[in-house]
Amino acid sequence: YYIRVMLAKSRDYTLLLHEDLIKLAEKAVQEYGGIITEVWRSYQYQKCLYMQGRDILANVNACRERLGLPKITHNENKIVTTTLRSKHLIFLAFDVYFKDNIYREFADKEKPKSVVWGGIWTNIKDNMHFELLYKNTAKLQKAYTLVRNAEVKTLDDLLALREEVGKALGLL
Repeated sequence: YYIRVMLAKSRDYTLLLHEDLIKLAEKAVQEYGGIITEVWRSYQYQKCLYMQGRDILANVNACRERLGLPKITHNENKIVTTTLRSKHLIFLAFDVYFKDNIYREFADKEKPKSVVWGGIWTNIKDNMHFELLYKNTAKLQKAYTLVRNAEVKTLDDLLALREEVGKALGLL
């Protein structure tokens, strides 16, 4: 039950900390038929993703197993992220799936200037990813520290963390 509730909540775009992101996610779902696949992720999950393609499969799967995630195969053990500091950790990003692969059209037509689309990145393209352009490094550092040290075991923990992070970023 806990995992189902947390998984469902991790896809809830109302957790996002900025109005531009919430409006964009809402538009993706309501007007384009998109499915939000992720908003928030824990630091521990981010570490598992970062290990992929950088560590042996046994270590990656041990990390995933500790979080109750399914194992991946040798072919899936490839680099999927370039950072331990994803904006997903601090409620400033979401991933959306469009079955018709309309990512560029959606980004070109709907994305506000305050949001970055992962489809334009040169290192690892991430068509599903949209994140807030937020450059206050001191506030970001504080927010990432809060997340790295957080123990999120309940929905109340998650909502309390969101509140702390929002205040640290000056968004709440």
